[in-house]
Amino acid sequence: MFGTDQLGDLAGEGIDCVAKALADSDLSNEALRAIVDQDKDFKGDDEDTEALKDASTAMMKCVTDLAP
Repeated sequence: MFGTDQLGDLAGEGIDCVAKALADSDLSNEALRAIVDQDKDFKGDDEDTEALKDASTAMMKCVTDLAP
């Protein structure tokens, strides 16, 4: 997810849920900045990689909960 636009056209409630999932995650400030900046060169450490997996699960729940 670092350096990509995987959130696509998510808006409204969905983006609020994703933002909360990221804010509540254990991602480092540097990792969060890399996501915001779509920094393709950011690799993150093992802790960020694990935190991203957990945050991704929470973000997927946001998307699936809003599906019709």
